[in-house]
Amino acid sequence: MLGREPGTAPARSLVTLQRHDVRQAVQELSCPTLFVAGEHDAVAPPASVVAASDGVRNASLVRVPASHYGALDGEELDRTLRYELAFLDAEL
Repeated sequence: MLGREPGTAPARSLVTLQRHDVRQAVQELSCPTLFVAGEHDAVAPPASVVAASDGVRNASLVRVPASHYGALDGEELDRTLRYELAFLDAEL
């Protein structure tokens, strides 16, 4: 069954993801928040991430030279984790 096997996702999930609008939700954030924008991200384009971060009072924004899933492997994963850990060290 589609979506039940590793590496697959139901088509309706992908459609929902494309239509998901976080603008209202991020306006309600009051804690320090890190936004990571992948410069080559077609799923969550950098301009959208920047716009979302603009709506959060205590936002930090980091741009990484990666695609949406590219930041989940190899050197891009290491780079992204370093930014995330630095953010947590600064905020906790």
